[in-house]
Amino acid sequence: MKAVTVKPIMMNSAILNEIEYRTAQGQRQLTIAQYLYEYATIGYTFDRSCDTQGIARYMSGGRAGNSYPCLTLYPIQADDKVSAWNVNARRDANYEAFRMLRNSIFAVSMGRIVEV
Repeated sequence: MKAVTVKPIMMNSAILNEIEYRTAQGQRQLTIAQYLYEYATIGYTFDRSCDTQGIARYMSGGRAGNSYPCLTLYPIQADDKVSAWNVNARRDANYEAFRMLRNSIFAVSMGRIVEV
């Protein structure tokens, strides 16, 4: 049997710049497993069939025009599987913690910034 070599994902300058920017803003970079765990502790999971890969671009402000590859996840409440964006979703203390996490943690997976 022939050995298979897996090439590591190389990060381009756009993603390295975004990592640098986010960490300078005080955000914590986590592994994808840690990222998912942080949301699980406050009652959220993700419908991974809705993952979206794309390019995020700042449209205004000091970073206008900058872009980076992203993986956007679709959050759902763990107990009843209602989307966090649904009009009938809870708006409790866990939701407020969810809102705070969105701007305080991120992960990098397969050369993309993972975000909600």
